[in-house]
Amino acid sequence: MAKSSVSANQNLKVCLRIKPLQYPTDLIEVSGDKIAKLRDPKSKNSQDENIYTFNKVFQEFASQESVFSYCLDNAIAKAVDGNNCCILSYGPTDSGKTYTIFGEDDRYTINPTYPNGEGKKDRRGIASRAIEYLLQACNNGGRNLTLMCNIVEIHGEQVKDLGRDAPG
Repeated sequence: MAKSSVSANQNLKVCLRIKPLQYPTDLIEVSGDKIAKLRDPKSKNSQDENIYTFNKVFQEFASQESVFSYCLDNAIAKAVDGNNCCILSYGPTDSGKTYTIFGEDDRYTINPTYPNGEGKKDRRGIASRAIEYLLQACNNGGRNLTLMCNIVEIHGEQVKDLGRDAPG
């Protein structure tokens, strides 16, 4: 039975981004661009799977630009009009949340080329892309901009404001 993660609200998108795996696995299968089938690695029955439906499933080598364009197009336009917006990245440790939000710093690049050819040019995360978009929109429209960003970590049922709790 399919479990739906899709929201009927057009202002809310629920997306899945699959991180490139470092080992072969048959634990996840994508059908089209909206359905993901997950298998329990402990199950001996190959038919034992959960099916989830999303607004969009990004394959493992999706570019940062494609994630930004799909996930934030409506939110950024509304932010320029003065509305609040929120980006939530959720998942277990080492699932790719930091890369999606912040991207990869060229100073710490391990793999300078990627299979889809995006190379170094496209690894900025969606946060820096959103800020750049907002600044350009305000510059072009002659608007004033007040930008506030909160980055919160939830770990072990403890909420930590990474901006407020930062050292220094």
